[in-house]
Amino acid sequence: MSWLSVLGSAAQWTFSGLKSSIDQSRVLKAREDAAEHNLKLAVMQAKITKAQKDGEWEVEAVKNSGWKDDAMFVIVMLPLIACFIPGYSQYVVDGFKALDASLPEWWRWMVLCTVGVSYGLKPLTKLKNLRKLK
Repeated sequence: MSWLSVLGSAAQWTFSGLKSSIDQSRVLKAREDAAEHNLKLAVMQAKITKAQKDGEWEVEAVKNSGWKDDAMFVIVMLPLIACFIPGYSQYVVDGFKALDASLPEWWRWMVLCTVGVSYGLKPLTKLKNLRKLK
């Protein structure tokens, strides 16, 4: 065997090892990219599923609304309307002062939640978080 053939074999062995290493790194990179893509898809699918469930909850709340929701609307709107009727605005002011002075905070939150659920407003936690910012 000549030194040229030995040199050629060594070069071939070196380049085949280098090619194999490059091919393996490409396969690993492709697997990492696929895993990252699958993770993004899973996160997106979870968000879609959550949004669908939230939407279903709100549709169900609207389907179950009845006369109680109408009564709640009238009760909530009465003070607003009374403010525009001559002679009644002072009753509204006095009534809200009395409520502010006498009702505990837990009662106010209970009323807020009751009205919110009646109108299908599920994320009342956002209101609570806004309150903490004050």
